Amino acid sequence: MENNSITEKVLRIGVKNLNERIYTMEAAEKMVKDFKEKRNKIGAFFGQLGFPESSAENILMGNVSHDVQDVWIAGDSLWAEIKILDTPAGKTLKSLMESRGLENHIVFRSRSAGTVNENGEVKINQLFSFDAIHSKDDSFFGIIL
Repeated sequence: MENNSITEKVLRIGVKNLNERIYTMEAAEKMVKDFKEKRNKIGAFFGQLGFPESSAENILMGNVSHDVQDVWIAGDSLWAEIKILDTPAGKTLKSLMESRGLENHIVFRSRSAGTVNENGEVKINQLFSFDAIHSKDDSFFGIIL
């Protein structure tokens, strides 16, 4: 983890996940667009350690652990460049990532609002964040990304 920055695959496009959802290329492109607009507007795109238990759209500043620097599509995947911040949650995240193993595997996943059609395809209305979660809570757990 050089300069507290990492590059991670955050989404597999066109593959049904454990929630029976399929993120299409259109959904991935919407995430990239929303990310770039928000990052350009406020100069940051914070993510937090764990998904919030209440309001999906709010970033809980006490849980902010990282800043997403860039998001892009390559092939059938959505990638992100992520900088781990020197916050309490960021220090916890860095510690967990440095001790990666089956017990402490961390992944980064999108948090957004949208709809799902009858085929399971997701339409993104708004991207809120890319959060760090434990792989056992991942809707792509066990699916090759």
